[in-house]
Formats: sequence, structure tokens, C-alpha cells
Amino acid sequence: MHHQIHLELDPRHEPEKTYDVALAFDCRVEDYFSLRVRERCVDYGLSFFLVDHIWVDEFLEKLRAGQIAVRFLLDMASDSTRPDTDAFYQLAKTVKARGGHVVDDPDASLVATSKARFHHDLVENGVGVPFTVMVKRDQIGLFRLAPEERQRLATPFVIKPGSDFGQHGVILDAASENDLLRSAAQSASDTFLIQERVQPKRLDGHVAWFRVFYVAGEVIPCWWEPPHATYQLVTPYEKRTYHLSPLEHIVRKIARLSGMDFFSTEIALTQDGHFLAIDYLNDQCDMNTKSYYTSGVPDAVVRRIAWLLINHAYQLIGKGPFEDEMAEADREMELERKGGHPHPLAAG
Repeated sequence: MHHQIHLELDPRHEPEKTYDVALAFDCRVEDYFSLRVRERCVDYGLSFFLVDHIWVDEFLEKLRAGQIAVRFLLDMASDSTRPDTDAFYQLAKTVKARGGHVVDDPDASLVATSKARFHHDLVENGVGVPFTVMVKRDQIGLFRLAPEERQRLATPFVIKPGSDFGQHGVILDAASENDLLRSAAQSASDTFLIQERVQPKRLDGHVAWFRVFYVAGEVIPCWWEPPHATYQLVTPYEKRTYHLSPLEHIVRKIARLSGMDFFSTEIALTQDGHFLAIDYLNDQCDMNTKSYYTSGVPDAVVRRIAWLLINHAYQLIGKGPFEDEMAEADREMELERKGGHPHPLAAG
């Protein structure tokens, strides 16, 4: 069930312009995705504004001043690790505070993208994860793995910052506790995860490692084979043949726990047949396409994601056809009723 958006606007300061959809996006990278979003907005009759790094400060200033409003913000640019200084994060918070809908909600994103915190949520709710040992930053210098932990981890193992983005501080070939220092030097995270390095099963010609997208209720699974990170859409036939339905169950559970509308997660099928969530939740998915980048997302998947997001916006906004034109006609009639200007037929 969708709830329509009701902007909390000060009636004394009606915005000069209300945008149905705004996309916060770094256009210094390939913009196939932003073009598809714009096209879908045109199809649905939704007004659109692209907020890139050039416009974000002015756009945020006008939003705070009540000169403009946003019903639906698709946030693909904010940095939740700098909530007080990042303009895109402030934009997301402001749109939410004004009653707009943000994908993804900046408060939910701030909580769910903390790997350390979300790890416990997954374990408590029965989602399989790699064997993990957590270490606080202030413990790094003296920390030593217990013998049984060292045996479970084997060598090499993986070290990840508990809160960061991209590959900052990720060590895939860790061999000792000293590698924690390497990770900490690359990340400001206050917690670090030491995890076993998962060896995925092979399914005929595929490595059973997946990146799965969750988009406004729809689950889109892709083969995603590290280290080359090459994508290929999982077909319905492959899903049945290889019994991959747990991918959808896991991702829907992550969606329910996180409260997020759009994210991706990495899942591996182990040699002994267990599905494990590896990289729990990425809230600003890389939308570079395969036609431009070898490691890009299949173009058809990017187009599908753009359609799903704007369809989601359309349902939330609840905007009927010609709504802008009808609103303008209502304003004209109200002005006429108040004597703001005479009706053309009234002269003579």
C-alpha cells in the first residue's frame, strides 16, 4: 500500500516551483541512468530537476528558503559519513523534513549502512553471514584473535570497516591482526569486521556470487563474479534450475529490516550449499552500464531500475494527468473570483 506525499509547506511562503522528482547525482560520471530517469518522468508527466555538484548548494539554499519544493528525491550522491558538512546529505534531510519522500531515507540509510550494527540485525533474524569477529578502533593495537577464531577464519581472511563506503579500508588478503592497521589507515570507522573469506560454489559456467538489487518491492538478481565484477542477469530458467529462490527471500528480509526502497546486496552460495550475505547493503548503487564499462550493470537492468523508481514516485505522488494545468486553471478562476483580473467576456 502506497501513501501519497503531502508536503508540509508554509502557506505564507508558497514555493515558486515544486518539482515532482529531483535526482541528486554526480554527473561527472556516465549519465545513462540520469537520462533514463528523465525520460520516465516525461512519460509519467512528472516535472524533473537534476541536482548535480554544480547546482546542489544553490538548490539547497532555495529549498531551505521555501522558494522551491521537492515531492520525491532520488538520492544517489549523499555522503552519510559526513552528515553535517555534505550538501547532498543536507538536501536529503531537508526534503524529508518538508514532507517529501527520499529514496533512500537519510535516517534509515545512516543506520542500515553501518555494517557493524546491521550485522547483528541479520544474525538475529536468521540471515546467513560469514564468520565474523568485530574489533573496536581503540582495541586495534593490542587485539589478538583467539586460537579458535583464527582457525575458523583461515588465511587469507577479509577485513572491512564497519561504517564506510566503496572499497575504503577493505582488505581482501589479510593474514594477521597487523592488517587491521592497514584498514584503519584508510578508514575513519570506529569498528572493523574480520571475516572468513568465502569460497563460492560453481554452477556450471558460473561462479555462484550474486549482486541482487531491491527496487521499490522488486528483486533483480544478477550473477556478479569477483574480482572482475562482471554482471549478467539471472534468468528465470537459471533461478529454477539452480534453486536460487533464497536470493529473493534474503533480500526481502534485508529490505524489511532496513526500511529502504533501493539498494543492492552481495550474496554467495558456499561449497556446502549455504547462501551468505557478504556485502550487506549498498544504498547508492553504481548505475554505470555494461555498454560503457566492462564491469557495468546490464543496460536492461538500469532501464528497469529507472522505470521502477519513477513508477514508485508516481504512485507516491498520486498525480493525475494534467494536474498542473488544472491547478493553473483553478488559480485563474480564484483570481477572477477575487477580482484580480476581469474575465475576457466581461468587457463591453
